[in-house]
Amino acid sequence: MPTAPGSTDPPDAGASSRRRLPLTPRGAHAQYAGRLDAHDLAVVRLRLDQITIRRMQRYLPVLAALHLLMLLLIDVPSIQRARSGVEGAALGAGEPVWLPVNYLLLRLAMLGCWAVGIVYVHRVEHRLPIPIDPGDIAPADRATVPDRATLLAASRANEVVLSLIGVAGVGALAGVAVLDQLRSGDILTFTLAMLIVSVVLLIRPPVNLIVLAVPFGVFLVGLVALQDDTALLTANLANSGVMLVTAVLISSLLYNAQFRQYADALLLERANHRLDQLSLHDQLTGLPNRRRFTLVFEHEVERIRREHGRAFLVIADLDRFKAINDRDGHPAGDAVLRQVSAVLRGGVRATDALARWGGEEFLLLLVDADPPTAMEITHRLRTDIEAAVIHHEGNELRVTASFGIAEVDASQPDPLAQAYSRADRAMYAAKQAGSNQVVTAW
Repeated sequence: MPTAPGSTDPPDAGASSRRRLPLTPRGAHAQYAGRLDAHDLAVVRLRLDQITIRRMQRYLPVLAALHLLMLLLIDVPSIQRARSGVEGAALGAGEPVWLPVNYLLLRLAMLGCWAVGIVYVHRVEHRLPIPIDPGDIAPADRATVPDRATLLAASRANEVVLSLIGVAGVGALAGVAVLDQLRSGDILTFTLAMLIVSVVLLIRPPVNLIVLAVPFGVFLVGLVALQDDTALLTANLANSGVMLVTAVLISSLLYNAQFRQYADALLLERANHRLDQLSLHDQLTGLPNRRRFTLVFEHEVERIRREHGRAFLVIADLDRFKAINDRDGHPAGDAVLRQVSAVLRGGVRATDALARWGGEEFLLLLVDADPPTAMEITHRLRTDIEAAVIHHEGNELRVTASFGIAEVDASQPDPLAQAYSRADRAMYAAKQAGSNQVVTAW
């Protein structure tokens, strides 16, 4: 069963997955199946699609231009020579017309294939669930990407289309290599094409084998049918077979290596996110801690200075909290803190900041507010806390809180310290007035 993102496997499970051969159909996928969940694995697969799309954006126009030149400079003149019946060493001279015509048709098929590829990669670039960002090494955080089903659907569509483009393009080159057996007997263009496809297209095993084996089958049948020279036939069979195996191995190695790179980057991102959560959030209540609140406060102060806005700092301190710990135990006190945190979280606006400052003390930053609004929010929070019932081990616990409010003066050298000092005095005045009160510092 997959573990939570960022978690690690037991040593024996990790060792077992690492021992898998990198060329097995699910080598890289199986290695990370226990450390990344299905959603994250789909993110990694789509990232590999993006690499292939970027590469095709660069190389397909070059291939299309190259084959267009060959069509105009080689194939068309060859047809003209064949039709005129001239003799000589030039291509087309002394050949039946159907031979250069077939070269031309195969070249047109390749041009059509590259054109379809160019259109597809430019269209799909704007429809990918995850935007292409060449500077992005680690996959985006889960909150910024769609669900697993959407990612898998996009990845499978890319896999099918890109594979078909690869099969069609290399298949047309296989046809050219077959026709070459009637001219020079050369297979270099076809074998290089298999090698280039294995490097450019990041297609997972065993799909990469299909993409390369189908054109190879076409080439093999044509080679046996048209090549009469036994020695050349044997050499071409051996060389092309070795190149096919080499291309499949290179394709599998590159895919699995890229998969591991992105999967490791995602694991590192998840681990860093967890560390950030631990360093910036209170472990008991899940609220932002003092460090996180300070960062948010400084950011808001800068905004207030630019936009001449207003903000209010509120201190909430639970009344007689020590008595709860002494009477009912610290687990009961923890339950009270969690419940009060939930009440405060549900009572503040989305633009406000909330943190557990320490012990039973909470801080709120009410931004873009005026004094009546700050008083209204704070009084509502006070009554919500008073009305809350905390259930712990069959007991019902109730608690109240005292509040102090002070306006933030962004012109001060240390606005947080200044506002906290005034709000703290107001909060203690609320406690001296009988607790469960709201007192302002203005």
